[in-house]
Amino acid sequence: KEGFDSTYVSLLMSCTKKKDLCKGAKLHAHILKMGLLDKRSSYLGSALINMYAKCGNLQEARQVLEELPSRDVISWNALINGYNGKGYFQDAISCLNMMDHEIAVATSITFVGGLKACSGIHDFQKGQELHDKIIKAGFDEKLEVGNALVGMYCACGLILEACNVFDGLSIRDVISWTILSSGYAEHG
Repeated sequence: KEGFDSTYVSLLMSCTKKKDLCKGAKLHAHILKMGLLDKRSSYLGSALINMYAKCGNLQEARQVLEELPSRDVISWNALINGYNGKGYFQDAISCLNMMDHEIAVATSITFVGGLKACSGIHDFQKGQELHDKIIKAGFDEKLEVGNALVGMYCACGLILEACNVFDGLSIRDVISWTILSSGYAEHG
């Protein structure tokens, strides 16, 4: 059974890459028929969510998440990033809130996805809440998280806060500088 999981994950990744929703849905039906979505197959569930989300069927991606016998941070991240990718930032924040109630562990990917959603709808209060959680979780030193924080504060028009985060980054890259420069330009 475990060998099937990795085979199906690979096949779903191929469908995702090709944006072949039809073949992906057929694989999903076969996976269900074979009873492969059990508590041990979180990667398979996440691959299904990712495939549906990247192929544009967020309703089915959400349905898969809701029907999983065991949801983990990877499956939640797949749906949050799927919503962000289609511009459904409020839905991404809603997923983030539900995830907070269900599991306690967030990753840097979770925080970057949450900050992107906050940027998309200019929700600086939720962004500041995430910033506090990022510090508590020790992710404030991660470059991609720092860049997402700078971007969120810039998107919300909080340039001083963006500068403070930028100044606190131990490593900066071209993305860091571009985000801050763009924030300055956008807000005069």
